[in-house]
Amino acid sequence: MTSPNRTDLGPRLITATHSDLGTSSLQELIANTRSEIAAFADRQPTDGRYGLELFRRALAERQERSWNALVDLYGGQVRRWVRQHPRFPLWRSMPTTSPSLPSAACGRRCLRRG
Repeated sequence: MTSPNRTDLGPRLITATHSDLGTSSLQELIANTRSEIAAFADRQPTDGRYGLELFRRALAERQERSWNALVDLYGGQVRRWVRQHPRFPLWRSMPTTSPSLPSAACGRRCLRRG
């Protein structure tokens, strides 16, 4: 079992602390977030700071590439949640993969409304 601040990514091992997440590359954050999602699905201990750093970059720093990574990582799950909700029957008829997901700007506007 790896320690909470280490994620095994096959041939390489990425170590991250709270202070250096801001300097992690986008690809490192995506890889670590993907590993955390898999660990969560396997009911293993997880640490959500990698995904949170992606959200911070997408929303606070307005990084479109971070937003796109979030849509790629979590879009399917969000679509499943919406389709299962009883107040959204329209979504039940939509295809599983939707090419028209919101941009970072649209996401920020929606978040400000709530």
